[in-house]
Amino acid sequence: MSLEFPLTSILTVEDDPNIRLNLTSYFEDAGYTVFEADNGREGVEVFKRERPDLVLVDLHMPEMDGTSFLQVVAQLTDDTPLIVVTGTSDIHEAILATQSGAWDFILKPIHNMVELEATIKKSWHKARLIKQNRQYQKNLESEVQQRTYKLNQANQELAEHHAQLDTAQQIAHLGSWSFNQEESQTYWSPEACRLAGLQQDTSHSPESLLTSIPVDEIPAVGTALRDLLSQGTPFSIEHHLLLSDHSTKVVSHIGKPNNNGASGVLLDITERKQLEQDLRFAKEQADAANIAKSNFLATMSHELRTPLNGVIGMAQLIKFENNNQETQDWAQVILSSGYGLLNILDEVLDLSRFDTILNSGQQEMFNLPDTLEKLEKLFEATAVSKGIRFSVDIEAQLPIWLVGDLGKLTEVLTGLLSNAFKFTEQGQVQIKVSTSDSQPEENLRFGVIDTGIGIGEEQQTQIFEPFYQADAGMSRRFGGVGLGLTLAKKTVEEWGGEFLVRSSLGHGSEFIFTFPVTPVPQDNENVELASDEHQKLNLNVLIVDSDKANQQTLESLVNFLGCQCVIVEGLQSIIGEHQQQPVDLIFIDLPLSSANAYDTTKQFRLWEASQDQAAIPIFGLSSKGYATDEVQCLKSGMNGCLYKPVHIEPLKKLLAGVAAKK
Repeated sequence: MSLEFPLTSILTVEDDPNIRLNLTSYFEDAGYTVFEADNGREGVEVFKRERPDLVLVDLHMPEMDGTSFLQVVAQLTDDTPLIVVTGTSDIHEAILATQSGAWDFILKPIHNMVELEATIKKSWHKARLIKQNRQYQKNLESEVQQRTYKLNQANQELAEHHAQLDTAQQIAHLGSWSFNQEESQTYWSPEACRLAGLQQDTSHSPESLLTSIPVDEIPAVGTALRDLLSQGTPFSIEHHLLLSDHSTKVVSHIGKPNNNGASGVLLDITERKQLEQDLRFAKEQADAANIAKSNFLATMSHELRTPLNGVIGMAQLIKFENNNQETQDWAQVILSSGYGLLNILDEVLDLSRFDTILNSGQQEMFNLPDTLEKLEKLFEATAVSKGIRFSVDIEAQLPIWLVGDLGKLTEVLTGLLSNAFKFTEQGQVQIKVSTSDSQPEENLRFGVIDTGIGIGEEQQTQIFEPFYQADAGMSRRFGGVGLGLTLAKKTVEEWGGEFLVRSSLGHGSEFIFTFPVTPVPQDNENVELASDEHQKLNLNVLIVDSDKANQQTLESLVNFLGCQCVIVEGLQSIIGEHQQQPVDLIFIDLPLSSANAYDTTKQFRLWEASQDQAAIPIFGLSSKGYATDEVQCLKSGMNGCLYKPVHIEPLKKLLAGVAAKK
């Protein structure tokens, strides 16, 4: 019998039609069946008729308020979560509502549905435990009834059946006893006597078991036995038994009344309890190992990205500020090597934490031809150096402006192009974009085609395994760690797209995937800011970083883009420095322990408010490479986050955006 008890239906009792509509739309989109009521009286009727799995109820409603509703429904069920959804001013009433049967509460307005989902998840987890425990008790009682019935039948029919039953009990570690009230005699099966440490003797009353029970458990077990024998009250409890050899057992003890008196069973669950304890310990160890892994990944990312920030940052400056072509070529080699190392680092870190990170991509408007042109420029040097033609083919009727997860799209295309150029020594590499066969208005079809070495049919299902290379010589000949296709396929599947490969040995490969987009109407194509190529930024930028190399790198990049810098090493210097020389933008380094940076940002925002000053843009500088860093930055009051190594184009775009709003 399944003990999953899935959450499938929700009742919302809310007199505000807008809130009720929003909740209904959200839960129906999530796949739940939703019932509605606009007052407590109607809510009671719907609950009785539909028996929903979970209830969300407002406190202040006409006809019957939320408190009265809770009191009525709490009498009808004890395993249906009742969650109060009420205004901020009603928090004390919401707390009092828990005395009327509410399991939990959440305050309106609900700005973040994640909070509501967490409250529902917590309450449903509790409800499932209640249901599962009840089902388990029911199943156990049913099993005990059957075994007790069989035991009584065996006693009544043939005495020789006792031997067979005793053997079965010994194997199952289950003993039984029965008390005949008229004869004042108790029968203990051999296994029950063994478990309880008693001599095989009918003179033992059920209370004799108390001599083998620890002192602190005697009151509970004694009361259960006396109530069973005197009032016919059944019981089901777990307790310990102390044996003569000083060992201890844990038993599940169930007692029930019968026609002649009472009977009970003792089930040895010592091994099960030990297994549960071992599983808990194993889980704790696994959790500790997972925390250790996360800490290691954060440390490794920080330690590697920090020097890479200096290498790539300075190489960018050398390339852009030096007119000597040979020096620029040398700088490009440094950049290519740095980006290659950074790509391997990101692949390893992304794969390690892929299953624990939610989709953190952002929907944004982008120009499709411009995006592909940037990719052309990114791989232009590689194509020229290998003598390979590189082209982009965009279907004519496709819209220019789209809304979608540009970061994920670029990530997948970059990985597939890197793979294509790596395994192609002559011929061409091409990006082909067209409408998808299914849902052409909502999906684009991207193809990355090469004339490289190709992939055998038997290997086409294995190339997506982490660290897989088609043969042992691949890594030595072409380099890489074998993660590009793994991450590309996982990323596409994360947004619900299709990922296909067509290839044969010696005839190149074609990797095809679908990408969800929303076309931008023609009238809105010019909403993006004009090019900032010739904008005079002229910003005063405050950099908070204790690492000298990072200070010099970011200062040089910011100065190169036409801004002035002030550098401080301590977080506490921000207010004082700003008072001496007002700044337009603040960059704060996020070390491995970022709590101080977040707290300082909150304090600075409070200081700005107390001085009636406009909020200065603040951005974190993360060397961990976690998308969740940006979430923490936003929660603390920052405007966003840049990831090390800092690339000049995103930095330029950020500075231009601040300058435009100045």
